[in-house]
Amino acid sequence: MPVEIFADENALNIKVLFKKTVIRYSDIESIRLEHEFRKAKQHGEQNWYGEILKITDINKNEYVYYRKLDLDQDKIAMNPTYLPEQFENSEFAKLQTYIEERIPIMRAD
Repeated sequence: MPVEIFADENALNIKVLFKKTVIRYSDIESIRLEHEFRKAKQHGEQNWYGEILKITDINKNEYVYYRKLDLDQDKIAMNPTYLPEQFENSEFAKLQTYIEERIPIMRAD
């Protein structure tokens, strides 16, 4: 499903189809990012990586968002150090860093 994520100064806004969720940074207890490798299931497909963003709030609600990483498999095969670099620079990794920088600021208020 298509997911729209917008992070402003105070909260993370997520829209999945017609459902909108707002998670204030001050309500985030933890945020973690995981990567998983998926083997191609059909002939002609390539193996791929996905990333999973997991957010737990102070009420122990868990929000899980998944996206497929668009990686150049040939480039990774030629230079394996390219893969961790892509993980570090992915949209979810940047979002995680942005949120983590704001959590202490929001809790200080």
